[in-house]
Amino acid sequence: MLTELFEAISAQAAKADKPNIEALQITGDHMTQYYLIDGEVRDFPIAPSLRAYSPETLEDLIKLAKNLGNSGSIWHYQTAVVLLFDDEDRRERATFVLCHSAQFRLLAKLEGSHENGIDQRSFVKMLRFDLGCNSGQIEPWRKLDWRNEAASEGTVLHGHDKMGTAINAEVQGTVDLPDKMTLSIPLYRNPGERTLHPIECGIDVDPRPDRQKIALIPLPGQLDQALADHQVGIQQTLDSALGEKNIPVYYGSPNRLIDPNQTTN
Repeated sequence: MLTELFEAISAQAAKADKPNIEALQITGDHMTQYYLIDGEVRDFPIAPSLRAYSPETLEDLIKLAKNLGNSGSIWHYQTAVVLLFDDEDRRERATFVLCHSAQFRLLAKLEGSHENGIDQRSFVKMLRFDLGCNSGQIEPWRKLDWRNEAASEGTVLHGHDKMGTAINAEVQGTVDLPDKMTLSIPLYRNPGERTLHPIECGIDVDPRPDRQKIALIPLPGQLDQALADHQVGIQQTLDSALGEKNIPVYYGSPNRLIDPNQTTN
């Protein structure tokens, strides 16, 4: 369209110093732009906009890939799966954005937060409502009774080591408080991507009377390993679905992707 328009303007410019050009607004035709050039109506085709699809599932992206033939490629990373329609052009694409689950975002926030423990009630609510833990994981922490006095019986043990005299449990016998907990959470909230992954976390208890805090901390490398494992699953799904189409699949990004799970100021 632009080439034809420039040629028309140049032709008119050769006849007059200042050609009179007016864009005409004509409804009903979205693929043609009309201009009035020195009293003559000229029409120029409008090139279609570049395709930039946003499938909601990996399955839908695979369907698009199958319809394209084998001219493109697929790239997948922790935040997106991208289908390039043409490896030579690389401008048209379909992007399936992987959105982290609320559970993953919470654990990512807790990772490395050794000094950010919370009170017992908040800890139990987090396990139950935010992380979906089972009753067996929750009950030891629900029954915990903090006391600012020496405990002669029923002393709570944390990883089978005494935690001092500041904690006592109002239960029969001795209660073992675990020093680790394995959670099963989905990394993503997209349909079809809610596979549960085990995340091993450490539990740190501060029994000091002025603190009485409990911290849940993912162990080093646990979140990264779960993300890598999920990418292996995506790779296997793509290879299985598109193997006959000879569409190459790469683990990586065709360009710098914007992380939809990060907030910007």
